[in-house]
Amino acid sequence: MIKHRILIVDDDEAIRTGLSGVLLSEGYEVSTARNGREAVERFQGVRMALILVDINMPVLNGWGAIGQLRTLSPRVPIIMITARPDQKTIARTAGVELMEKPLDIPYLLSRVDALLQKPDKD
Repeated sequence: MIKHRILIVDDDEAIRTGLSGVLLSEGYEVSTARNGREAVERFQGVRMALILVDINMPVLNGWGAIGQLRTLSPRVPIIMITARPDQKTIARTAGVELMEKPLDIPYLLSRVDALLQKPDKD
C-alpha cells in the first residue's frame, strides 16, 4: 500500500498533534508546520499528497500559504480548517475544501480518502 504524505499546518500544537495521531493511525505519513512559511518550506523539501491548513496563523496565514503552495503545485488537494464559517465562498473560489472547527474526524477522514483517490497529476 502506498503511504500518502499529508502536511498539517496549524499554529495550535494540540491540533497538529491530534490530527497527526489520527492520520498516522490510518496509515498516512505526516509532516507538520506551525505557520504558512514553514508549510511552504516543508512542501519544497518533500512534496505532499494533501495539505490540511488553518487560516489564522502567525508569520504567514493560511491564505498566503495556499497562494505560495499553489504556485509550487497547482493541483495538490488542500483542506482549509478554520473556526471562521465566513470563509466558504472564498474557499470555493480558491478551489479548496473548507471544514469548520471543531472537526468531524470521521468526515475529515472520508474527505482525505476521497481526495487521495484522484490520480496525481503533478
